[in-house]
Amino acid sequence: MVLVLIKLSNFPSLNESSIQQSDQAIRDLADLITDTFRTSDLPFRIAQDHFVVLAAVASSDDAHLLKEHLDDSITNHNSSKKREYLLAVTVETIICDLETDISLAEIIDSSAIRFSFNET
Repeated sequence: MVLVLIKLSNFPSLNESSIQQSDQAIRDLADLITDTFRTSDLPFRIAQDHFVVLAAVASSDDAHLLKEHLDDSITNHNSSKKREYLLAVTVETIICDLETDISLAEIIDSSAIRFSFNET
């Protein structure tokens, strides 16, 4: 399993410019996530500008491919110039070992906290 943590990095500046613009950016990102990932993957919005997707993968290479596919979708969206703004997105993948005693909720909580402060 892999957790794909997705943060709309420019949300604060979009929100300062226009609440409608930041709301649209969140909807755009949610649509990209839905269109990019497989129907078997589970996307969640875990905070105002954070999403997480739980995906079954066989290897870290597969997780990397999912991240690349999302990056390509965001690049294509930004290249289309259908909005006045660009989506600036930070993506992190975390491989989960479901054989451990830690629960998925604990993995999401600890990852989301760490990701919130990682401004890469």
